[in-house]
Amino acid sequence: MKTIKNTLVTLKIDNHRSDIIHDGTVVGYISYQDELDIYIDTQYRGRHFATNALYLFNQYLHDTLKIDALRAYIPNNNDIARHVVEHSGYHIDKKDYDGTLYIHTKASTTKDDALTLNDNEECLYLAGGCFWGMERVFKVLDGVINTTTGYANGHLDNPSYEDIIRNDTGYRECVRVIYDKKKVTLETVLEAYFMCIDPTLKNQQGEDIGEQYQTGIYYRNPDLYERIKKVYDLNSQDYSDFHVELKPLDVFYEAEEYHQNYLDKHPDGYCHITRVDLERVKSLNK
Repeated sequence: MKTIKNTLVTLKIDNHRSDIIHDGTVVGYISYQDELDIYIDTQYRGRHFATNALYLFNQYLHDTLKIDALRAYIPNNNDIARHVVEHSGYHIDKKDYDGTLYIHTKASTTKDDALTLNDNEECLYLAGGCFWGMERVFKVLDGVINTTTGYANGHLDNPSYEDIIRNDTGYRECVRVIYDKKKVTLETVLEAYFMCIDPTLKNQQGEDIGEQYQTGIYYRNPDLYERIKKVYDLNSQDYSDFHVELKPLDVFYEAEEYHQNYLDKHPDGYCHITRVDLERVKSLNK
């Protein structure tokens, strides 16, 4: 039997199964036999026991039992379970009439410290809530060459998505936007950004709450600062509360592959950016 724990739950794992224990009380169980099975007693739901247990259990299955790909089949009528696995690093493999098969693989993120740009290219790192929607925003803007979702300015090496959502890493969900400065200006890129965020919210955008959803503008090239600051100040002057960060980029890790171009792969996936916002961004194209 193996015991693993964090500040919220303890798992006493016997091979493929464990009770989920909080403050000495069994609040549910988690097991894996070909597919994931997780249950939290009704009276204990909504307290993040499932996501914390799954975070620990995934690591055990990958690292100790050496299971490369974990499977979870979620029926269409179980929205709670869908929410738990989608916020625990599981991505959609396929759907059928009755439900969705999710897959979890061991995290693989890449630090972009070796990034190089061509002479006609500039780069900004823009955090605006869930990075799936923010990436789609910049993909519709003419002159944008490449978008990459990732994690910016935290303090953990090689973070995974599960690490990020635990609210203790300092990372922001972010999109690296590389654009052709001869086709679109920095000012237009930032105009598109401000069209799609609520700058009055701290650690939140839409229904997404947590430090990973903090808005922010980050830059590698210090020569861009004055131009960024001018746009930043112009947008901040109309608000008494303005919580957009403006900082040099310390670190950026490219997110796991399943997060890249997510809404192209899953057009009906969750997005906090409205169609009205997207049409406004498209209107910036000349």
